Amino acid sequence: MVWQILYPIILVSFGFVFIQAARGKLSWMVALPFAVNLAANLLFTPIQFGMRNLPMAAVDIVIVWGTIIWAATPASG
Repeated sequence: MVWQILYPIILVSFGFVFIQAARGKLSWMVALPFAVNLAANLLFTPIQFGMRNLPMAAVDIVIVWGTIIWAATPASG
């Protein structure tokens, strides 16, 4: 149930950031953590429930959290 709400939110934020990067209003380095986050989020379900690989799913979650922190950290420069 929560994924039906979370994935559209991820999609909207991902789309917004990438449209802004394509228009030159944001650096592609700002868009990078969003792309990695989206990939990691999409890979979680097959890893956790398809492969049933708990250690790999835990690494995936660490990547998701890392990209959230990365995206929330102000860029220097």
